Amino acid sequence: MIPFRPIATVNVATSASAPTTVQAPVPSSRVVRIVCSVASTVAIGKLGEMLMPANVPEYFLCSTSDVVAIQASSGTGTANVTFMSR
Repeated sequence: MIPFRPIATVNVATSASAPTTVQAPVPSSRVVRIVCSVASTVAIGKLGEMLMPANVPEYFLCSTSDVVAIQASSGTGTANVTFMSR
C-alpha cells in the first residue's frame, strides 16, 4: 500500500442546525480523513449522507472538486478534516 501524506488540515465547528462545508484547498487531494468530536452526518460530493460516530477517523476517496458537508447529529462539535495525497 502506498501511504498518503497530509496536505492540509482544517478544524471546523459543527452544529445540528445546519451543515458546515469544506472545500479541498488544493486540487491534488484525493483522500480525505474526517474525525468528528460528536456523532455527525457527512456528505462528500453528490454522495448521500453517511453517519459517523464520534472520535473515529474515517478515510474517503474524493474527486478534486468535491465539497465535504458535516452536520452534528445533536448539539455542537468540532470536525477535523485532513486532505491527503500520494
